Formats: sequence, C-alpha cells, structure tokens
Amino acid sequence: MSFFANSSMAEPLDLKGVEPTTPVVAAPVVADPAAAPAPAPAPPPAAADAAQSDFAVTVPENVAALRKDNFFDPDKTFAQDIGMESVEVPPEQLQAANTELRRLAGDVGLSSGEARDIAGLMKAAAVELPTDEQQSAWRAEATANLSRTYGSRANEALVLAQKLVQRDGRLLALIDAHELGNHPKVIALLAAKAFDEQKKGRL
Repeated sequence: MSFFANSSMAEPLDLKGVEPTTPVVAAPVVADPAAAPAPAPAPPPAAADAAQSDFAVTVPENVAALRKDNFFDPDKTFAQDIGMESVEVPPEQLQAANTELRRLAGDVGLSSGEARDIAGLMKAAAVELPTDEQQSAWRAEATANLSRTYGSRANEALVLAQKLVQRDGRLLALIDAHELGNHPKVIALLAAKAFDEQKKGRL
C-alpha cells in the first residue's frame, strides 16, 4: 500500500499514448428491411475533431489560479529533464502534454536536477514495476528517513506531502501509475517541497 493510497484522486494517467477508442454499438434488429431507419449522418468535421481530442490537456482551476504569479517557461526550464515520446499521440498534443508535465514539476517547486531524478524513476518503473518486496523496503526506508529528518514532525511532514499531492490529482495519478508512492526519494522530496509550499502560503 502506498503512503498516498487513502487519498481520493483521479484515475492513473496512461502515459503510453493509447489511441482513444469509440464504443461499438450493435445495429438494431429490424424485421422488415424496408422499415429499417436511415443511417445516421456522419458527424461534422468539428465533432470528429473533438472525438480525437482525448489527449488535450485540462488544468484544474485551483492549479491554474496558483500559476497566475508564476511566469517561468517550463519548456525552457525542464526541456532536458522531462518529456514523453509517442508515435500514437498527435505531435501538437504531445508537445502540449510535455509542457504540462513540466509545469507540474514547476508547481511542486522541483529543480532541474530533481525533475530529472523523478523522470528517471518513472522511466525505470515504466520498464519494470517494483515488486512487493521492493515496496516494503522502500516504505521502511521512507519512514526512517522522515523520522531522521523531521523527528517529532515526521507525521506532519507526511500529512503535508499528502496535501501537496491532493492539490493536483494528476500528480498522484502519475505516482500511482508508476507505483512510486513508497519510494524514499519521492517521499522525501514531496515532504520538503510541501513545507516550502506551506511557507509560501500555497498549501
């Protein structure tokens, strides 16, 4: 079980760019062919385009509000650190998705090096997810690290880290999709950034 398992969040994101599918509806059974209804007209181009916009980026309102005073260029700051590749997602939407991933890193307050470390963990998990034994070892190490770093405030640090994740459900979705919710580096980083965000009055 992840440290964030009890959080009420969105479903994990699929970062592999799976093509959106259209539900298959069975044709109605008609006894008299002459009485069969005329086929539905093809959707107009605008509707067809909308059906293919499943990869569009949607930013939660509370997150958009936090970004009003943040003028950094995510593509410039994290261009070498964060980025997905896909042959299935349209290029312009892939670019928008990568920009949003970089903005997520900025929202949390990651440095370029920290973003690169997290991206590396996610890439490794995309190849092979951690085993139950690894999860248990990670959780024990993360707990020990919090106690060593924050002492009597260890539980507060974890609660703040959970609040930081809850601020944008997409962040937990990314963590859950890669099963990194117990990783000691992830927990330590989120706890530190959560205290920073609290000091800024953003958490």
